[in-house]
Amino acid sequence: MSIRAHERIAASLERRRTRERRLVVALPAARVRAAPSLTADEVAIKHQGDLVIAAAQQGDWVTLTETFFGLNGYMLLEQHDPEEGLVTILRETGIGAVEASYASSHLPQDFVASVLGNLDHKTLEGVKPVCRLWASEARILLNDICWQAEHLTVSSQLRLYCASEDWPADAALILRLERQPKEAFEHDELGLPLHFAIRSLRSCEVVSALLAAHPLGASTPLPHAQGTSGDLPLHLAARLPCVEYNTLSAVLNAYPQAINKMLSMIWAHGSSWRTPASLCACMLTNGTLQHFRLLLAAYAAALVDPDDPPGDPMIPIAYFESEIGPYIRGSECTVGGMEELRAICAEFCPAYDTSSSDWAKPNRNNGPLFVFQSTLPSDDDSSDDDDEAEAEAAVAGA
Repeated sequence: MSIRAHERIAASLERRRTRERRLVVALPAARVRAAPSLTADEVAIKHQGDLVIAAAQQGDWVTLTETFFGLNGYMLLEQHDPEEGLVTILRETGIGAVEASYASSHLPQDFVASVLGNLDHKTLEGVKPVCRLWASEARILLNDICWQAEHLTVSSQLRLYCASEDWPADAALILRLERQPKEAFEHDELGLPLHFAIRSLRSCEVVSALLAAHPLGASTPLPHAQGTSGDLPLHLAARLPCVEYNTLSAVLNAYPQAINKMLSMIWAHGSSWRTPASLCACMLTNGTLQHFRLLLAAYAAALVDPDDPPGDPMIPIAYFESEIGPYIRGSECTVGGMEELRAICAEFCPAYDTSSSDWAKPNRNNGPLFVFQSTLPSDDDSSDDDDEAEAEAAVAGA
């Protein structure tokens, strides 16, 4: 090829380069058509933020330098919408403009990460479709504990939490509380963040961090709109199956007086107020005997006369029989659980009779009401015959 031919090609390329325009898509989605007509076939879709290069313009249409399956692509610059009026589809952008830079998938990875790191949660989720690099960096940021602590409030983290994915992480919420402790005081129709965390069965670490940021939260009742107005965090924890022992202990230690407060119980026929001892008895249903003993010990201590404290806190037999005994007699248990329950009763109410074989016999008409778990390991096939006989007698109906 001659030198003159090279010069002609170079001149042609330069003329083409000067005619090209860099445009960025302004709508969430814009169609690329096979001809400059709204009735022409659609050959591709461009998304908001995508960079397109136009080689030429014909009226309101531009011809793209990119081809699609061997066909030229055409896009409208603007379109008249009957409802919205004039709608901009492609926005002009010069070389080095922010829009063009952001729309490129060839930027350095660290630059993209620094730009995306300033976005909030919803925006960061929304930019994933831009390109693979953006999607990858967005996922990395969304799972970064420091980013979560910086961009998600305590309340947002509690509501967005997904246990199966452990997102947002407990560490992010604790870090957020260290930076913004006042967010633990924010109160809405669902109560404090502490109430929400307990109801969501969040970890003991999260509950303890909320209590550390707002100690008075342990004595703050739920708002009236919840149907259990007056209930404290301890009441919520005692109602929940599978609540962590350490969580229950942390809430109790933060406000021991809660053990004396009346408990709102919801039954099929409506709600009613129950005695504080019912709070202990809830643990026969929702926790282990370790949970039960923790609250029983707290309640026994609350009954102590400060002017005449006895050596060991005890619960009067009449009260134990009327308020806790019915739950015990309406419970099923294992051999280990039966022995542990017998020891707990003897510890806090020695006068309560656990010597007879039917001391925990279920109600004759209604059958067993609750099932509680032992904190001792379950017995295997090598258990002796006497223990097996006792277990059968404990759960058998009359």
